[in-house]
Amino acid sequence: AAQMAYFAVMMKARQYDRRILIRGIVPHVYAIQESNEINRAQLDYFGDSLNEIERNTARIQMEKLLDTLVDAKEYGSILQVENCDWDLLRCFVDDASMGGQISINTLHLDNTQIRLRALVEIGQCLAQKYNVVITNPPYMGSSGMSGKLSNYVKKNYPDSKSDLFAVFIESCGYMVQENMYQAMITQHAWMFLSSFEKLRTKLLLKDTVNMAHLGPRAFEEIGGEVVQTTSFVLRNSHISDFTGTYCRLIEPTTQQGKEEMFLTGTNHYITAQSKFISVPGKLYAYWLSSAMSKIFSENKNLSKYGETRKGLSTSDNNRFVRLWYEVEFQKIKFGCKSPDDTFDKTHKWYPYIHGGVYRKWYPSFDSVVNFSNDAHEIKETVMQKYPYLKNPDFVVKKTSIYFVPGIIWNDLADVFNAKMMGAGYIYSDVTPSYIPNQHIYSVLAYFNSKVFATIVAVISQGMHYSTGHIPNIPFIPLSDGCDYSMQNDVKDNIEVVKSDEISFETSWDFKYHPLLCLVSRLADAYTAWKAECEQCFLQLKANEEKLNRIFIDIYGLQDELSPDVAEKEVTIHRIYDTKDNIPESMKGSNYILTRRDVIVSLISYAVGCMFGRYSLDVEGLAYAGGDWDSSKYATYIPDADNILPITDEEYFKDDIVGMFCAWVKK
Repeated sequence: AAQMAYFAVMMKARQYDRRILIRGIVPHVYAIQESNEINRAQLDYFGDSLNEIERNTARIQMEKLLDTLVDAKEYGSILQVENCDWDLLRCFVDDASMGGQISINTLHLDNTQIRLRALVEIGQCLAQKYNVVITNPPYMGSSGMSGKLSNYVKKNYPDSKSDLFAVFIESCGYMVQENMYQAMITQHAWMFLSSFEKLRTKLLLKDTVNMAHLGPRAFEEIGGEVVQTTSFVLRNSHISDFTGTYCRLIEPTTQQGKEEMFLTGTNHYITAQSKFISVPGKLYAYWLSSAMSKIFSENKNLSKYGETRKGLSTSDNNRFVRLWYEVEFQKIKFGCKSPDDTFDKTHKWYPYIHGGVYRKWYPSFDSVVNFSNDAHEIKETVMQKYPYLKNPDFVVKKTSIYFVPGIIWNDLADVFNAKMMGAGYIYSDVTPSYIPNQHIYSVLAYFNSKVFATIVAVISQGMHYSTGHIPNIPFIPLSDGCDYSMQNDVKDNIEVVKSDEISFETSWDFKYHPLLCLVSRLADAYTAWKAECEQCFLQLKANEEKLNRIFIDIYGLQDELSPDVAEKEVTIHRIYDTKDNIPESMKGSNYILTRRDVIVSLISYAVGCMFGRYSLDVEGLAYAGGDWDSSKYATYIPDADNILPITDEEYFKDDIVGMFCAWVKK
């Protein structure tokens, strides 16, 4: 790397001076050297012609420099080197004398002299202040650092220790002269993550001249959404209310698209740095309007109105978590009110909300967790894995708020979506919860509003919505009248989504297939369910837009947000006869069913009736383990031997086709 940099500098110099290669000029490009192998006893033989004061000064400074450059190859240019009298050190090193006699102590003194000269040059380079420092620094999280590097960074760069690129932002700042410039391109994480808040506090004491916030896919050779970058220029000065120019280039998905947006001047913001101080965590939210800035500066955060908690991490999901239909249904205990209810020998499994698909208002309940005896087995496993821990609280924590109602969301999601968690459930570490002190329905409405989506995009850049982000969202408490009127709409939304959720066998609240209604023809049943789904879809969309309108008015964002909800963002199913009938407005939705999908689900339900899992005479599960009760099956008798032959011709009276035809007739 040093050789390539040396060559590049010399070629650039050759562009300006044809004789540069014969002038004896050496560029200040160095491969870092260490002082580990220096024989410090030989320092006694240097600086012989200096006076006593000069020699002692040089000796002390050289010792400090050698101390600083121990293991220097681990740290490179983030080393903090104190300024020295470099001319004095050069005189000290150049003046070597063996006292007229070679001894064991002076063996290889010439090599020591050569190495000391190199260290002095490197030390001066690292200690020097520059007019301009510019770089694309290396990226390395703290988990990837060696022990020495990690310890050095923690000691010398505690405010940026989370990643090496942030350490370089701070380190390069130390190299800049007063009123001069630092230009970098880095990941944009330092602008938003809570782990870099102290670093942001330091950077706010400098002036951000300009920034091109590139976001993902800024470079064609680097794909994906993971690497999100920003390019910026800082000046080593501090002017009150300094305004910088910021270019928000996140939306274009190609390098060329970002370049074109930059050159056209689109999405340019002139922003005073002082604005960032009012945003929780001092985030670099340069694009905020005055109305949005006012929301942050004048209102309390959600942390004042409730408690945000990370849920249960079992430490071994393969062992302790199951889909609910993988276990004996009778061993699942519903309706627990506290961990005390888990001391029950007949039940092993408890409802567990573990991630799930994008859906608002009501969650998909599909998992259970072995939480018997207050998670005794989980705690025992944690203690075996981490014997140095006194207790497993970092995994099984705050159990007192398990089984209580709250609002949950997916920690990792493309779009934030909140759901009501009723009493009796445990939530997982990937499904955080917020338990408000009061007004739970209006808080849920706020979470699913466009206003919240806009604000959370400021706090949480990326796809993570952690328990560290959500408490920092500002919240305006509603009046009792507004809160009361909002409750009915929110409850309607929950019920509409719940009715959609329990229409499918994967829900443990499933009762019967929606096509089993009192009509004479299957086609009429399909038409009726399709119309019902459409009515629910339109009702949910209208309710969400009504709630959006209320929050937009409360937060004063009428000029910035529209209450309209895109059809593909409504999270209940809509039925179309064929894929060709799906309109453009629904493309990308996860909640589309075709007529074929509906009939496939009906056949699946019918097979469940053939095996006795379901019955046409009772709702929900008729048999899911335990004792068989034949009195539940009067209208349609399940297959006697529990085997359904599937053949291309009719060989058996009780093959799957015959059983299905008999079921349809019933």
